[in-house]
Formats: sequence, C-alpha cells, structure tokens
Amino acid sequence: MTVPELNIGLVGHVDHGKCISKDESVLINNEVVTGEDLAEKALQQGRKVGEDDEGELFEVEDLHTYSLSPDSEVERKKAEVYIQDYDGALVSVETSHGRTVSLTKSHPLLVNRDGEIDWRPSHQVQEGDFVAVPNRIPLEDRGIEDRQDWRQRMDATVVIPRELEKVRQETDDFTEINTPEQIETCRRVLCLSKRQLAERAGIRPEMYYEVTKSSHQLPEEAARKMSEYVAEKEPELGESEIAVDRGSRSNSNVERFEPLEPGDRFVKFLAFLTAEGRMTENRLELCQRDHEEMRDEVLQYLQDSGLEVQEVSGKDFRINSTGLCSYLSARYDIEKGNSRESGIPAVVHSFKQEHKRRFLRWFFSFEADINSHSSQVSLTQANKDNINRIAYLLQEFGISPRLTEGSSEATNSEAPQERKCHKLTISGSRNLSRFQEAVDLAPEQKRSRLRETIRESGCASNRSIPVDTDRLEVALGLLKSKNNNSGHKKGLKQREWYNGLEEARKKQALTPQMFDRISREIREEADLIDSIETPDDVDELMDVAGVTTAEVAEELGVAETTAGRHLRGEQTEEKRRAAFNACRTIADRKKKEAIHALEDLEWMFDSAVTFERVESVSQESYSDMIVDLTVPDNHNFFAGYGGVLCHNTTLTESLSGKWTDEHSEELKKGITIQIGYADVTYYRDSGGDLNVDREGDEVRSLSLVDAPGHETLMANVLSG
Repeated sequence: MTVPELNIGLVGHVDHGKCISKDESVLINNEVVTGEDLAEKALQQGRKVGEDDEGELFEVEDLHTYSLSPDSEVERKKAEVYIQDYDGALVSVETSHGRTVSLTKSHPLLVNRDGEIDWRPSHQVQEGDFVAVPNRIPLEDRGIEDRQDWRQRMDATVVIPRELEKVRQETDDFTEINTPEQIETCRRVLCLSKRQLAERAGIRPEMYYEVTKSSHQLPEEAARKMSEYVAEKEPELGESEIAVDRGSRSNSNVERFEPLEPGDRFVKFLAFLTAEGRMTENRLELCQRDHEEMRDEVLQYLQDSGLEVQEVSGKDFRINSTGLCSYLSARYDIEKGNSRESGIPAVVHSFKQEHKRRFLRWFFSFEADINSHSSQVSLTQANKDNINRIAYLLQEFGISPRLTEGSSEATNSEAPQERKCHKLTISGSRNLSRFQEAVDLAPEQKRSRLRETIRESGCASNRSIPVDTDRLEVALGLLKSKNNNSGHKKGLKQREWYNGLEEARKKQALTPQMFDRISREIREEADLIDSIETPDDVDELMDVAGVTTAEVAEELGVAETTAGRHLRGEQTEEKRRAAFNACRTIADRKKKEAIHALEDLEWMFDSAVTFERVESVSQESYSDMIVDLTVPDNHNFFAGYGGVLCHNTTLTESLSGKWTDEHSEELKKGITIQIGYADVTYYRDSGGDLNVDREGDEVRSLSLVDAPGHETLMANVLSG
C-alpha cells in the first residue's frame, strides 16, 4: 500500500460536482417543477449569495423543498439553488417501480445493499441495489392563499363588489358620476361595451372613447346623461360575484360570474376538466356519458356560479366564457389544450389535504380501471406530468404506485394511431387498503370492485426490501417457542406466514406486507408479556417470552433443579415470588431486545422513505445546465420522476472517489460529525491527464481528512 506523502484537511460540508439535469422534476413549494423552471426562478427572482469556478448559488425568497430529517421524517426546509454549466456524463437510475432520475456521477443516493444502508455516489449504484424513495411526503396544507395576485395576472380587468360599493358611495347612488374610473366600473358591472353604454346614455361613442383614454372628466351634460342612465339601471354585483372585461370597444366582452374558489365543488370540477375536458381561449369543453351523476353535479356547480352550460350532444357540453378561461389560467395556472397538452396544474399540490383526497377520488373515478384479476388499480395518461403529479399526491397518503410506459390506440383520429402513454398502477393489499382508506372511488360500482380487488389481493407483493437478517432473527426471537409449558405459545413454524418467512430468509429481504404481519404479532406478544403479573401465570410468561428454567437459575444464581422447584412453588411463597420476578426480568429483557431490533428494521417499511430495487443504471453524455439544491442541516431532497432521495456530495468524494461520511448519524443527517479519512493516489495516463482510476503511472498519494465545519463540532477538527 502506498504511504501518503501529504495530509489535506477538508473543513465543512463543501458541496461540489453534485447536480441533476435541467429536465428533472423537483418538489418545490408544494409544486413539482423542472430544474429548468427552478433555475429560471433563481436567475429572475433570486439573490446571488456565492459562486465558485463552476457555478453560482442563489437565495430565493420563500423557496422550500421537502427533505429527510435526522429522525427519518420528511420535513419542509428552506433551500438555495445552485446552477452551473456542465459537460460530461450523467447517470440515469431507474427503479423497479418506474421512478427515474438523471444526475451527475458524484451525486449520492441513499442505497440499501444487502441490508447495509449508505450514501453512495450515483456512479457506484448497481443493478440490484435498492435506493431510497418517498413513502410518505406530508405536504403542508398551504391552501392557495399565497396566489391572490391572480387579478394582476389576468389579461382582463376585474371588478369586485367592494369596488362597486365604493363608486356607489362616492356618487350618491350613481347620481353624480363624473370620472372615467367611476363610469368604467359601472359599465363593466352592467356587462356593456363602451359603445353600447355611450349610445344607451345618449352621448357620442367617440367622446366616451376619448375621455376614458385621456382620463379627463366628461363634459357636464354628458356626465348628467351618464348618471341618469346608470342610476336607472342600478348596477349591482352579488356578494361573491365578479365582472371580467376583456377590453373591446364595440363588442360586449364583459362577463359576470362567481369566481370558482378552492373548495369541495371546485376540486370536483377540476378533476372533471383535467380528466375529461379541455380549455381553449374562450370556452371549456367537457365530455362524459358513463358517470352521469358526477357529470351533472359539476354542471350544476357551473350553473350556480352564473355560467351558461350548453349541451352539444348527450355527452358533450360547452361553456363559452372568455373571462372564465382567463380567470382559470391566471388563478390556477390551467393551460389551454386537452389533457395531453396541458394536464393537471401544479397548484393541486397546494390544496388542503381534504381537497387533495377529493381531487384524487374524482380523477380516479373518471380515469382509472379496477382489475380484480390482476389485483390492481391502473391509470393511463397521455401526459407524463399527470402521472408524476398523481404519484406525488398518492405518496402524501403513504401509497406507493408503480410507473410504466407503453402505447395505446388513439380514439380521436380517423385512422388507428399508436401513441405513447404513461401508466400508474396501485397493487398489493397494503397499498390498495391505503388507497381505499385515504382516497376511495365515487361511483358505487367502482367502489364495489375496489373492495373485491382488495379481498382477492391477499398478501402478494413484488416489492421486497433487503434487511439485516441478524436483527430480524433477534426480533423473531420473541415468537420462537422454547417451552410450551402452558400450551399457549404458537411456534414460529405454526404461523400462517412461516413459508413466506423461509423464502424471505433465503432472499434476505422482506415485503412490506410480510413485515407488517411479523411486526404486528411481535408487538402482540410483547403486550401479552406486559399483561402477565402474577406467579400463578409463570408458565405462560416463560412460554410467551421463551424463558428457560436454566435462564431463571442463572438469574437467581442457583441450580437449575432448585430454580424449577421455586417456579413450581414447591418451597416458600417468597422464593416462588423471587423466581417469578427473575422470569419477569428476563422476559422484559427479551422483549426489549426484540422490540429494539424490530424498530431498527421498521423505519425501512414504516417511515417517510422506503426502498425500491434498481432495475437499470446507464450513462449518457450531457452538455447543458445542471441544477442542485442546497438544503441546510439535512442536505437532501426529492427529485426525479416519481421521486428519488438525492444528496449533495462533498469535495472529499470528488477528489478521492470515496465517501467519508461513514458514521450512522452522518448517513442520516448528511453532515460530517466524526473525522472521516480517505487516501487517494493520483495517476497520469498516456494523454497526460490525472486520474484516480489506476490508469497510467503513479504520481502522488494524499490523505484527505474530512472534518466538520459546524461551530459546535469544531473539537473534532482539532482532535484530527
């Protein structure tokens, strides 16, 4: 082994060479955005707070992401954006459930390899590894109150009741109108064009145009006529009504309706529109014939909001309203086009949780197929972003879908045409039960089929997670029968799931369903141990906890035969009680060991993240912008299609190829706590370039010491 010639100390968590491609999805402020969108936001709205030779770091006001905490829970964290130009290789990782992410070679992922969990740079990830993915993402119930600037973003002028009431008070019930602003407010509420109002008030339209254009007051006689006409018409807006003016001189492009506010009825409408409709510049088109009751509920909502619904055919309906389309675009970022072109708006992630449930319920009711034979709920979409958004929404409720791609025949073209499509499936009794509990389906027929599918799904699952088998055996110790003195204990082999356990032992991996059953029965045994309180039940306690007479003898410091007599009560009551207490102590110790081992495994199945098998790893050349997030404290975030837990690498790894954060707390927190060491030898290849891949002649060896830069941990730097 080459002895290093030089020691280099690296203080602090120096981020370097870690990024995702600009096309990758990132969860930001309750919305799924692309890296490119994130970079644009940083460049336009951010403040540059740092730079290095390769890129720039930006702070953006109120920019948050979701990150895995030291307690293995997902929390909302402030983040900064790092942007750089990159020319090199990207590593693309795809999981068994169709999640994908493309990132630079040094960007680490949290990897479970044969039960050992570690942060590994993406170029070290192998097929058959398991990577951390979200299991639950508790998005904050923000609502969309922070999006109240929709009036400024509309391509129209909007009048609200408060503004009309102000004009009423200023003009003594509209009898003394004289300013253009007052006239325009009244005109919009009356839904008249400028020409229409001028002609009906008896003044020349040209005069009206000139006055409103120049902001001058109307001549006295014209103002009198205008006031008389408006006062006679008594313009009025309902309490929650708005008037929207698209700004035409001669045509009446003013509409009045109640704004579609976030709520139960609105999310049903949004699910209908994004599943079965489209929006153009001036109308909504909705199509549905299978679920008439749901369709009619949405149409009634639109009519109650003051909108006219036209029936084109028995299943096709139209709402002609330029103002409504402009409002929906500005308020909710609903794009024009059909579901392939526009899809589900990002704002759904900011809805309150109850409204997310309702949206999912109705969207799945319109779009999903329930197949009891294959025991799954499936959703097929032409728009990939729809699947991505739905996947993130489901994960908020602990539902882990599988994402795949395929093709389907287009039904809206004259000639048969195969089109690429994207599919999301929910399978396995655990997932399906969570879906039923958190989301469910609206039509009774589909609800019934879902219940049938859950009944027939059994415990089948194709997702196994590698586990530490030594810890598993410690946890199982509480279920193993040693005495069977009371006849109460059911041995491990008598358990219904024993055959599945044997298979899991061979694979050194468990399915979530298998772990749930094991965990439940271990905890039931632990509760039973706690419930046994008297020496009369000592046989049951020994049986349940697997305590032997030899163990009691050792605890008491007596011979095994003597301990047996004590336990049977053949001597004094005091000795019988002492023997029981010894048995109690041993049972509690075994219970504590088993529960602790169970909890060591539990976080992989029941925490905010789980693990999915890596199906493929590939590399491709890339020359463009790359983006990264800097997340204080946690140093990780979710990115990619469907969500993969990503981490920021360190300068140590970039130099040596070795990840120095090897201590368990560091792996969870993503920071350097203890001193980490990495030796690196540089080689010069035939082209004269330096490398650490043993290509060419050895040049120099260095020893890298990665020490914490946090003030409270600086003692470790000095000790190194």
